[in-house]
Amino acid sequence: MGKKVSRAAKAKGEGQFAGAINKSAKQIWLAGLGAFSKAQDEGNRVFNSLVKEGERAQRRARKVARKARADAAKLLKDLRPPR
Repeated sequence: MGKKVSRAAKAKGEGQFAGAINKSAKQIWLAGLGAFSKAQDEGNRVFNSLVKEGERAQRRARKVARKARADAAKLLKDLRPPR
């Protein structure tokens, strides 16, 4: 025959369940907050790294452009007929 569960035991079980749900919800909130914070920190590092890489790329591009300009000027000078 089935065992009857007293009201006190049932209420205790429901209280423990509610406590477990509350603890889980708090952990989920804290994990989300931690993830947001980490993403912010990493985002700043990534952004700063991209800025530095962009500066390097800009220096390389300027160097290549100056060389191309000098080469074009030399070629143009060589193609002009003598006066």
